[in-house]
Amino acid sequence: MTHAPTPIDATFSTHDGWRLALRRFRPATLVDDVPVLCVHGHATNGWSWYGGPRGGVVGALTAAGRDVWTVDLRGAATTTPPRKGATVRIADKAGVDLPAAIEAVLARTGASRVDLVGHSLGGVMIYLLGLAGHPLAARVRRAVTVGSPLAVASDVVPAPLRARAAAKAVGLLGRLPVCGLAARVGHRAPMGAFGTHFAPGRTDEGTYARFMKHGVTDVFGAELSELAAWVRAKDARVLWPGLLTSRAPGRLPFPTRFVVGADDGLTTAPAVTMTHRVIGCDASDLHVLPGYRHADILVGKDARADVGELVVGWLAAPASAAGAEAAAA
Repeated sequence: MTHAPTPIDATFSTHDGWRLALRRFRPATLVDDVPVLCVHGHATNGWSWYGGPRGGVVGALTAAGRDVWTVDLRGAATTTPPRKGATVRIADKAGVDLPAAIEAVLARTGASRVDLVGHSLGGVMIYLLGLAGHPLAARVRRAVTVGSPLAVASDVVPAPLRARAAAKAVGLLGRLPVCGLAARVGHRAPMGAFGTHFAPGRTDEGTYARFMKHGVTDVFGAELSELAAWVRAKDARVLWPGLLTSRAPGRLPFPTRFVVGADDGLTTAPAVTMTHRVIGCDASDLHVLPGYRHADILVGKDARADVGELVVGWLAAPASAAGAEAAAA
């Protein structure tokens, strides 16, 4: 199979009234009854997992016999708010949407456990679920994160947003999305304008155009305020209310593979390497992929082979083998 199979669309509701979107990709032959849930990052949606050449990471997983699900978190065009102007916050995506998505996938498949894959902020949400000791963390068998640091370098955020006063002002606009700005402007901007995300030659122009049209979502003021607070705190635990304390974050309760592009200019390889050292459990490992940046690591022309192989291999490995591999790394 060279492409992701035709998806089956579904929806589910959160306890605070959002209606969110799931897409299910069934393999031709199921070889593992543990479903895989893919969680997108900030300002993107589930398209980034299956919209790349040959179906991207989803294509690799379904070809390996996995039942794959993607979710669109609150604020995406496919989601429905409980009321007009409902505020979109990262804290709610992590603490409400992700647990609800896990429960929805488990309920629809009848599985007792789930594998998680997260990109950028999606991977950070997976960390928070585990570090917070959420009951559903015990249902996670294994996880892979791609370009997901616990701390973000301050120089990747515009200086005005790093100031508390500016962040507060942005937060006051939290009900207003930057409606479709990336999709509207992105297709007019050359790929080189997004140098932190796309390395020269890694992504073809057609894929880039489709990514900007289908793979990006609105950005909300409240989210920008939260991102600024994350940068100031140098600890993503600030995104989960009550989790950030003076003590160390502890270790993830499930085996995790940390993947990052060596040339990622947004969530840098040193930042992800440090995250692996700080919160990775004994059965975890780290892969730094030469030549990749923040977005082409999912939608680049070789991403299915290079990244998909790492995802498929880790999620397929028995826990004992994963631990042995991590110890040898």
